Amino acid sequence: MDPWTKARRRPRGRVEMLFGFIGFHLRETLTVRTLVLFAAVLLATAFLFLAMPYLAVSGDRISYELSLSIVDPDQSLISEALASLMGNMNNMGEVYREDIETARARLSSNEILMIIQMPPGFYDISLSLEKRPPITLWLNPRMPAETAIFVRALRSFSDSIAGIQAAYVSFGELIRPLYSDVNDYNQELTDTFSQLAVWALTRRAVVTTDETARMSTPLHVISGLMCLMCMQMGLLMMAQAAEERKSGVMVRMALSQAPWWASPLARQLAGLLWAGVALAPMVTGLKIYYPQARLEYILPAIFGLFWVTAAVCQGAGYLSGGSVFALPGMWMAILVFLLLGGCIYPQTLLPDALKPLMALSPAHFAYRTVYAGLQGDSVPEGALANFFTMALVSAVFLRLAWKKSLGADKLRRQG
Repeated sequence: MDPWTKARRRPRGRVEMLFGFIGFHLRETLTVRTLVLFAAVLLATAFLFLAMPYLAVSGDRISYELSLSIVDPDQSLISEALASLMGNMNNMGEVYREDIETARARLSSNEILMIIQMPPGFYDISLSLEKRPPITLWLNPRMPAETAIFVRALRSFSDSIAGIQAAYVSFGELIRPLYSDVNDYNQELTDTFSQLAVWALTRRAVVTTDETARMSTPLHVISGLMCLMCMQMGLLMMAQAAEERKSGVMVRMALSQAPWWASPLARQLAGLLWAGVALAPMVTGLKIYYPQARLEYILPAIFGLFWVTAAVCQGAGYLSGGSVFALPGMWMAILVFLLLGGCIYPQTLLPDALKPLMALSPAHFAYRTVYAGLQGDSVPEGALANFFTMALVSAVFLRLAWKKSLGADKLRRQG
């Protein structure tokens, strides 16, 4: 046989060897452990879609109405403006302006959430910029959750009003000569105070906020869960690689002059097939829930994350030598990758010291790509380059781990 014929047949032999390894690993991975993992993925998928209606952000989730009473002995402009403002708030029921006895009767009969009691002369003291006496809140002990929400909002509102009080009083003194009728003057002050209170409470007329980068809780949960399941399936490769070394198969393959990459590559391709089967129900359901989702971005992102994780896990399996601490150690490494990737805590909640390290996590750009794909957006900048970089680094790590493990096994057998 001439050399050219041998050269033409050699690649074909390697391809046949690769397919043979793929078939072998497909049979080897069809174990109880793999079936348990599939069952866990299906349970997580079912849990996600059952919880989907509760993850959706909707105003219908809060269906109660908050009613309260304002007790102001002077019936001043402050209580009038406060009653007008609160009466127009969302989910607000009735705002009563009445005496303390009637208000306490309503509170006892569970009609209202709280009583806001102003001391006598509160408005005049506020205009003179003297130290104001405190406002008393009578709370309903049978509504603790609603009370906590409302009190936080009321405190924030109070701080905002205190900040603009000096300017408001100065404004009142400045416009007083412009009004000969006291009623017109008082009405102008009422309208001005109401407008300032609305601005202070909503902050939309004073400060415009950009909510284009606002995080969606459902999309964050889905993206993080998909990254978690992809990386968990990579752990199967670790156990198989460790068994390959422990059983001496790696040494026998090296003696047969088989390419070093044949078995790891076949194992990853077989695992990629199982990952596709396991994640198919979730991906199908997501496309139904989110018709705008771009699967051409989501699928490469999750399979790319699995590919990188599987390579790292195989390298760790070769290096472990069957140690019982290998699996917990790799599990902790995956948790670190998920944390740095923004899958557990959003990027905005991470400490500033950790944010520069996020690009080192293979889960970071996968998470961002899945998140963007669910919204119908394009691939985040740098995601493709990051995947190729991670794939190259993981391949180099796998090669070094295979070589080091093979050398250690040869020395042990010679000794």
